[in-house]
Amino acid sequence: MASKQPCHVPSTHSGVSKPRILHVMTNAFGTGGHTRLVERLVVNTSEQYEHLLVTTAQRGPLPDRLRGIFCSGCSKWTDLAASGADLIGRSLRLRQISREAADIVFLHAHPYDVVPLLAFGIPDGPPVIVLNHADHLFWLGVSVADAVADIRLAGQNLTLTRRNTNVSEILPIPLVERESSVDRLAARKRLGIDDDAVVLLTIASHLKYSPLGEYNFLDTVTALLKRSKQAVLVACGPQHAGAWKEASDSVGGRIKAYGVQTNISDFHSVADIYLDSFPYASLTSLLETALHAVPVIGLANTAAPIFSDGSTVEGDAWTHATSLEEYVDRVGALIADPELRRVQGSKIREQVAARHLLPGWQHSFSKLMEVLPSSHSICIKAKQPQSVDANDLFLASMGKLTSGRHSINTSLRKHGGCFPVKDRFTLLVKGILGIDGIRVLPVSTYAGKEFFS
Repeated sequence: MASKQPCHVPSTHSGVSKPRILHVMTNAFGTGGHTRLVERLVVNTSEQYEHLLVTTAQRGPLPDRLRGIFCSGCSKWTDLAASGADLIGRSLRLRQISREAADIVFLHAHPYDVVPLLAFGIPDGPPVIVLNHADHLFWLGVSVADAVADIRLAGQNLTLTRRNTNVSEILPIPLVERESSVDRLAARKRLGIDDDAVVLLTIASHLKYSPLGEYNFLDTVTALLKRSKQAVLVACGPQHAGAWKEASDSVGGRIKAYGVQTNISDFHSVADIYLDSFPYASLTSLLETALHAVPVIGLANTAAPIFSDGSTVEGDAWTHATSLEEYVDRVGALIADPELRRVQGSKIREQVAARHLLPGWQHSFSKLMEVLPSSHSICIKAKQPQSVDANDLFLASMGKLTSGRHSINTSLRKHGGCFPVKDRFTLLVKGILGIDGIRVLPVSTYAGKEFFS
């Protein structure tokens, strides 16, 4: 296993021929789209920029792909937590690094992370971009953003209407073209799938499939499989247990859940149709599968668009149904018609490639760079009253999905180790009991305007 000990960002960038971008992450993961987004952004712009990385609270070793990018010669990554400093100490160190070693700061931090907010809470220094990778959640730090990079239109709409900033550019999730060398029939054999089966692939965290009212992914697809005997559902993320095993048993084992996978080449190879997760969509997985010319079907949430990705693909390749009935009809038509699958797969691949691969992605990146000021400033606009809308209500209803990971309680717990030992117990008691006006509640209670403030 690679050592956790980080390398160190240099204290000066004198003599560097290319502008330097400092990427700030809370914690880089081995799986999921968040870390891959950073990796690909760096790869796409490595000819124009030199890249540095700071993590504020890395847990475990840096994932291999990021280590390969940032740790050549051990000169481009530092972990602020390695020193054992408290929040103020980490923030001051981050501010120092940014001013001594960077020309632009890119924040990829988790929504609860206060270290970047403290570090960049005063003017001057390099301009700061907040990459809005958690656009469906409450997050801290819009006041330190000289520009917000939104990954999709639904997220940008919330940025402009609910986060009190007017500087936003769309920066599509960068993807990398990878030629598949996996033999389709061999992959099916490894996964125990018949050669003539129509494979419905879905990839997401198991939480994104949790039922909410009429939004029940597993029930919907089970009904489809009962009508289409040649179809098989293959899922990466959920475990083959509980409701997933029960659903599989009801259709003769034609639902196969493989849990979290770090290598999904076989799964992309065997797929005939991709089903986006709902009620929570999984954007990166959808886009990566579309690059394999696999037709995709999603369920658009027309009342609360932030929870689906219907704005991601448009025109002839628009694939998000607006109702469960339309969703079932579209999937059924694709199962029955191989030529329709081929045509729709080709269309969506073309559109996704145009936006998310080079050179198209580079155009969006250049537009983002053009709106940056020459130095950092603080933007605190007057807060305008906002009425509760469908996004707020839908998010409140999904508290069981979000409250465990994105509550104020979680924020305190994540930062607890940064406080002196004598303060931790007091903080915990106050947080649980609401003493002295510190009332800590699950995020699901914030159904109003505060959630997107």
